[in-house]
Amino acid sequence: MNEQLTRRATIGLLVALAAVVVAGQIAAGRPLIGVALALPLAVPLPGLASGRRYTYAWTTMLVAAYIGLGLVETVASPAGRSWAVTTLLLAFGLFLMLVLHLRVSRPTT
Repeated sequence: MNEQLTRRATIGLLVALAAVVVAGQIAAGRPLIGVALALPLAVPLPGLASGRRYTYAWTTMLVAAYIGLGLVETVASPAGRSWAVTTLLLAFGLFLMLVLHLRVSRPTT
């Protein structure tokens, strides 16, 4: 895998996660909460698009909160379980792509 492919996949997963978070909260009748939950995902976009390794590193910590959200909602809300599992899978996939990009773009010594 090369850096360009992992960068595109990471940004695609980030946008998909934000869209699913907003859509799930709108479907539950809480559009403002959906926007508030997705807003932090917009912060790393410029750094991810420019390929800054530091942004990829700290975004892994940001995504951990969305993995937790997916886990909690999967267990606590049977009505929204499909949304929660989708959120969990996207967040976990994003986490893996962030780590993979960091490994692929590691400077050679």
